[in-house]
Amino acid sequence: MKDYTVITGNNNGQPFPNTRAINSTGPLAPDGTEIIDEVVNDLWSEKQSFLDFWEETPNGLEDEAGIDPVSFLPKSQPLAIQYMNFGTPGVVVPWMSPDDPAVVSAAIGFDIRILLLQGQGIDRTVDEYKRLDLMCYVGDVDNPTADSFYRADDAGGVTRNIAGQYLILPDMRGQFLRGLDEGAGVDPDGGSRIAGSGQLDALQDLTGHIRIRGTTDTDHVLGGDQTGVLSMVPNGTAVNHYDLDGGVRGAFRLTFTASAVARVSIETRGVNIATRFGVYF
Repeated sequence: MKDYTVITGNNNGQPFPNTRAINSTGPLAPDGTEIIDEVVNDLWSEKQSFLDFWEETPNGLEDEAGIDPVSFLPKSQPLAIQYMNFGTPGVVVPWMSPDDPAVVSAAIGFDIRILLLQGQGIDRTVDEYKRLDLMCYVGDVDNPTADSFYRADDAGGVTRNIAGQYLILPDMRGQFLRGLDEGAGVDPDGGSRIAGSGQLDALQDLTGHIRIRGTTDTDHVLGGDQTGVLSMVPNGTAVNHYDLDGGVRGAFRLTFTASAVARVSIETRGVNIATRFGVYF
């Protein structure tokens, strides 16, 4: 970065900060103060190069402070482009810091535009959250039933209202992200889901038969519509009828565990690393 605290060459001869610019003697004359060269070839060129890089055409409006009332983006076109390409509102990111982004922001004196996704409601009427509401609101039709990104009158999301003051964020604690199916036919519930909708864990069903040989050469099928009493021969003695499940004659229960050959838990899960999920606003 160039040192803008020093103006060398063509000036009034006073040291900074009393240095004053002098005019050139005529159009394109090289005897004017170098600050003109800096503005044209450095500051202006930097903005134009940034627009060119993103294949954007200057919109012809003067850059100014503040937020556009329609897009809720900065009124400065270069700043708006930077804003959208480096943290577009609605992008979900892992947040690995042990502290809340708001706490980190206060500590370093730099605003980190990330909200942790913990099911909380944010005041969508506040300027800094308007962009997130604009991009992620589920819409009036889905507002009454959506699991997240719906509007409500209260921060807890109890009283749903399409004109409500709060946008309710998803609670990502302990959750995985899954791509919205959108016709791919992979998610069995894909046709009824929208972005932000939750889905309970499940295990793919296992079907089949267990056959236990009885007292004859006939296999007795346990389950379904088959009937009959299972007879067993203990220790080679005469045939006896056993109540195999809590005194209910004919019931049969198999108890098994997969813990001998696999890791087990009370949930079905893949290998994972814990993180916090946050969303840009």
